This record gives sequence, C-alpha cells and structure tokens, in this order.
Amino acid sequence: MIVFYILVVLAATVLGASVGLGGGVIIKPFFDLIGLHDTATIGVYSSMAVFTMSVVSIYKQFKNKAKFELSIVLPLAFGSIFGGVSGDVLFGYVHQMLNEMTKVVQNGMLAIVLTVILIYTLKKNRVKTLKLTSPVVVLLIGFLLGNISVFLGIGGGPLNLAVLSFFFSFTSKESVVLSITIIFFSQLSKLGSVFLKNQFLIYDLSPVPFILITAIAGGMIGSTLNKKLNNLQIDMLYIGTLILLIGLSLFNIVRAI
Repeated sequence: MIVFYILVVLAATVLGASVGLGGGVIIKPFFDLIGLHDTATIGVYSSMAVFTMSVVSIYKQFKNKAKFELSIVLPLAFGSIFGGVSGDVLFGYVHQMLNEMTKVVQNGMLAIVLTVILIYTLKKNRVKTLKLTSPVVVLLIGFLLGNISVFLGIGGGPLNLAVLSFFFSFTSKESVVLSITIIFFSQLSKLGSVFLKNQFLIYDLSPVPFILITAIAGGMIGSTLNKKLNNLQIDMLYIGTLILLIGLSLFNIVRAI
C-alpha cells in the first residue's frame, strides 16, 4: 500500500510543482483507483500532499526570485481561503447524503472539468484572453477556484491554469507560480477546517509521514524542473497529463457504479 501511495504522490507532486497541476488532480483519481481508503480519507491525504508540495514550491520560487503580481495574488489568495472552507462544507453535505457514491460525483465532475480545460488548452492560441484587474472580480474567481478544488479534492491546478490564462492573460510559466499560490491557500483552509473540527483523529494517519516526505521531495524536484522547462514543454506535459486523467476519471466512474 505505502509503495503505491509513495509512487503516486511523487509523480503527482513533481508534475504539480513543474507544470502547476497541483498534484491533487493526479493523487485523487489514482488513490480512488487503488481503492484502499474511503473518499473522505483520500481527500485529506490529497490535501496534505498538495499543501506540502505548495509550501516547498513557493519557497523555491521565492529563492529563484519569481515575480508575484500582488494586485492579483492577494485577492486570489483571500478568495481561495474562503472558497476552500466553502468547498469543504459542501463536500461534507454531499458525502453525508451519498456516502461512497460521492466518488462517482467527484470523478464525473472532474472528467467534465478536465475535458473543458483540455479543449480550451488546445485552442487557446485562437482564443482572445482577458486582462481582469477588478479586486472584487479577482476575489470571486479565487473563491470559485478554492471551492471547486477542495470539493473535488484535486488541489485545483488544471482549473487554475486555464482560468489564469483566460481571465488574466498569463503565460504558462507565470500561471504555474500563481496556481501554486492559490493551491497553498485553498488547501490551508481545508486542512485548517479539519483541524479546528478535531477530525484528524477519525482518519487512518499511518501513511501520512510517507506522503509528506514524498511531497517535499516532489515539490523540490518539480520546482527545479519548472525553471528548466519552456512554455511549449510545459503545455505539452500538461496536455498529456490531462488526457490520462480524463480516461482515469471515466474508468473510476464505471468501476464505482
């Protein structure tokens, strides 16, 4: 069990830090596929791994003197915090009603979201992008990103990248830095909510040390890789991963029904 989790988390966090995927979008469907824990526990594992990766990646980005547009970062960050709390509450309600069928809902929504993102990514050179600056609108976008990412348990990376590209006209490399920042704050709110509700004790925490150590290593490797990749290489790696994840999400739906 631990070996499978380590391999998935390593691959996920390396990709997450290098191309801005966040990692959770890989961890969640693959952990669902392995099927060793329930949906709620997998969501916590995913959040822990992705949060750890984001801390390491942000540190490395600061060390590499990456540029952060504070007029965009701050509203997105605050919005993603409240969105993360909202997404966690929404997940709680849905999971209470549907129990393990929540997995079908999550994978179905994930497949739809990833398909839309893939279509946009393939056609983005022909799409006229926006350059939003209103703090209120940016705050709202951050809220929606945080809400969706925490509800789906994916960290939000692919969605973040598409939104940052379309609404703010950021390049792939610029979007990676901002995406990791949004992921940090949304997952911080998710884990903070679990901590304040004293819910960590209800989960099997035995794999957590291995997950966190692997996520640290993945974040360091991915951040180094991001510095070496150009925009085209990031896009190609990103598109290939999206196609794989869409197929995996659909497989998980069929298996769960």
